[in-house]
Amino acid sequence: MAKITQELIIETAETLIERTEKSEVTLSQIADELNITHAALYKHFKQTRTLGGCS
Repeated sequence: MAKITQELIIETAETLIERTEKSEVTLSQIADELNITHAALYKHFKQTRTLGGCS
């Protein structure tokens, strides 16, 4: 399993956006894709809004 980093989380979100052809994905979808808990995502970002602004 790859080490979970901000970069991997953002890449995963971008992959989900491309795959679903929707501009929005949930934190739960990202967590499921990475096989981690939704809460585990929070330790990688100081504010959840930070993740939404990444691209």
